[in-house]
Amino acid sequence: MHDALKEKAPALYRQLEVSGKLKTYVETQAEEMDQAIMDEVSRRMVKKEVQELPYMEKVQRLNQIKREAQEQGFATYLNEFPGQSDQ
Repeated sequence: MHDALKEKAPALYRQLEVSGKLKTYVETQAEEMDQAIMDEVSRRMVKKEVQELPYMEKVQRLNQIKREAQEQGFATYLNEFPGQSDQ
């Protein structure tokens, strides 16, 4: 998250760094991303077709759902920093 912010929104990164708010901002964004990922995993796991799978298939499906949710979360959060065009 830290490196992505520095690369994609350098003006925002510098502003947060100078103001001493960089660590808090990065931690907050990371927590929001983690929560969004968990919400997506939970939403998809309650679907009937997943619940009816045999145990090992359910575990495999859960891992696949988690990977997909993480990819979606990273794509969303790491590409939506305010001021990205300030390079």
